Amino acid sequence: VFLIKGLYHELTPSNRDQKQLLDDNYVSKLMQRYGKTLNQGELLFQAGDQAHCMYYVVRGEVQLIKNSQVLRVAQTGDYLGEMALLSQSPAIADAIVISEQAEVLVIAPENLETLLLDEPTVAMKFLREMATRFQQQHQSS
Repeated sequence: VFLIKGLYHELTPSNRDQKQLLDDNYVSKLMQRYGKTLNQGELLFQAGDQAHCMYYVVRGEVQLIKNSQVLRVAQTGDYLGEMALLSQSPAIADAIVISEQAEVLVIAPENLETLLLDEPTVAMKFLREMATRFQQQHQSS
């Protein structure tokens, strides 16, 4: 959980360069432990899957498709799968890699729950992101 917490730190102009130097090593360690590398066209998950994990896109692009309609494209720094994880329901869309390759971190439900309970700042950032997505989705409907 402590390792994953670093994914949610804010970047400011004053710490951006220093943080970038640390990111490569940090992300490399996370990828060794929790990472998955997929090639273009591969499925990260598909509609109906019961695996209740959240995914953080380290590099690449993953398209979420439901009934042949693109819901959104998750890019480097985005996460996906949170709705199925939080609601403990099957995935409602397919997640397909559209970049040449994608590296993603797989975040288990127990790790996310511990992180959100122990870190109110991270929990608020997570909730704000979900609320923003929800608003955008309903504005485009």
